[in-house]
Amino acid sequence: MRVDDFPQLDVAALHVRDAAGLRPAAVAELPPLEPAVPLVALPGVDEAAAAEQWGRWWARRDVGAPRSLPVPEHLPADIEEDWRGVVDGGELRALLAARFADGLRWCSRVRAQRHAELPPHERSARWGIGELVRDELIVTCALADDPAAVRERLREALTPRV
Repeated sequence: MRVDDFPQLDVAALHVRDAAGLRPAAVAELPPLEPAVPLVALPGVDEAAAAEQWGRWWARRDVGAPRSLPVPEHLPADIEEDWRGVVDGGELRALLAARFADGLRWCSRVRAQRHAELPPHERSARWGIGELVRDELIVTCALADDPAAVRERLREALTPRV
């Protein structure tokens, strides 16, 4: 499954699933992400329980919403407490607190790489700086620390082409 098939938050959740080696029975039809995510086990986490909890969390998706998965208000949330009330299981909370930000960064890197591989005429027709979601612009990690670069990319994207 390609990273372009889902919103970034969903891809981050799928990254957590793949990195932990979870295979939730409830969503067995969802193939692994491409490119393949390296397996990084989290010691002390019961994988069977985490897989079941992940499947329930994924089932709560609101497809089409800007944040289709229930997530903490402030991302990246790397503290397990931030996930309390969002996810109904300690095993999954521990995984998400430890790995969700990695999933966001992975998604941004893969999307940026794919964008860079596009022919120039296709690249200029796309935003290339993030995703527009209703009234929000989600900027890639690569540009998040450089406001001047974000402004320049927006200027390029919004300038009419003749």
